Amino acid sequence: MLVVKYGPHVSFAFVLLFCQFLWTTPIGVKFAGDMASANGWDWTPSIDAAYVPAFGDDDVEARTDVGAVAHTTMDVWSNSVGRLKFGLSAHKEHLAVGIEAGAAAGSDDMTEYFGQVRVDYRFQS
Repeated sequence: MLVVKYGPHVSFAFVLLFCQFLWTTPIGVKFAGDMASANGWDWTPSIDAAYVPAFGDDDVEARTDVGAVAHTTMDVWSNSVGRLKFGLSAHKEHLAVGIEAGAAAGSDDMTEYFGQVRVDYRFQS
């Protein structure tokens, strides 16, 4: 970890040891189905729901020389998170395309929105 100190000049310090123990135990279910269309494309819609509780060092104490804050406690991971994701993929012969979008919410007013668009070509020997 690199720590940067600001002042009349900029100096750097390296933290040699950083230890944090955090365990997550995702519990979820995914539903997906395959549908074939007349033009040869195979479609796979999906929905994925999960609950992710976390245990361990989810709060971190930090000390800094930057500004007026000398000591603070930060939440680095929510204790309990719910996630929901929707997806649709299609493939035909060697070409596949897909899109996924979802959201998550958890304790400590945690919210997250995410998405992914994917295009891939699968080589065959």
